[in-house]
Amino acid sequence: MKLKHTITMSMLAVAGLATLGTSAQAAMSYNDGDLILGLRTTGTSTPATTDYLVNIGNASLFAVGGTYHDGNLHVLSLSGVGSDVSGLLGANWYNSSSTLWSISGTEKTAGNGFGSNTLFASRGETTVGVASTPWNRGSSAAQGSPAGKMQNLGLAFAGGSPTGNDPVGSLQSEGTINSYKSYQPGGANSTGTTAYSYFNGGLERNFGVGADSAILDLYQLSTGSGVGTLLGAFRFGSDGSLAFSSDLSDFAASPVPEPSTVGFGLLALGACMVRRVRKAGVLA
Repeated sequence: MKLKHTITMSMLAVAGLATLGTSAQAAMSYNDGDLILGLRTTGTSTPATTDYLVNIGNASLFAVGGTYHDGNLHVLSLSGVGSDVSGLLGANWYNSSSTLWSISGTEKTAGNGFGSNTLFASRGETTVGVASTPWNRGSSAAQGSPAGKMQNLGLAFAGGSPTGNDPVGSLQSEGTINSYKSYQPGGANSTGTTAYSYFNGGLERNFGVGADSAILDLYQLSTGSGVGTLLGAFRFGSDGSLAFSSDLSDFAASPVPEPSTVGFGLLALGACMVRRVRKAGVLA
């Protein structure tokens, strides 16, 4: 793994991200352009009646030129989210194919460097580190309807209450008007197999492959034609941490060795060198 990634992860895991703290930590706040992480279950072992939503901050943080769009792996400090999710879905939620997650948002009115009706939508990777098929862009009129639905979800999130573990996380009844589930495939506010009546097949990825492999790519869909812009990828860890990188290969890299492992390796290498020196002295 690249040294810069190791350093970045270590520093952020300890200190958290100051920018995220100012943009997403306000209790149950929602502003135009914010991204909402949605988590739900379709399983029968846990009640499939409550969803979990997190405001992860404004899309400008992750877009080209943004704070986190620099090729480094950033770990977003969301203390308490892990406790919330485990309490809602059970201890092994991150290995369940019944647990689904997505990230979405909109800049409904032009601002933050984006034009009006800009959409931000996730899509699950089939192979870790390999970009998913991008979403296609549409006209302002075409994207206006899903943009309005995404905005309604954000406003519904803002109308909720924090769980007590983390001010950016909110439990939401699936029966709530404009609930997260209602905009997913089969939901009351969507159509057929689409999400937001726009994204065929939906935005979600399940955790059946494990949290480390359930990667979501994020696309920016400015109005127009052609494919959307790939901004990077997210990984939602089993401990409730959220990681982002504009370099997709970061999530396909081998894990960083634990410090103790590195230490033992250096000791073993040193011992080998001493034996070689002693042996050379005997043979001389």
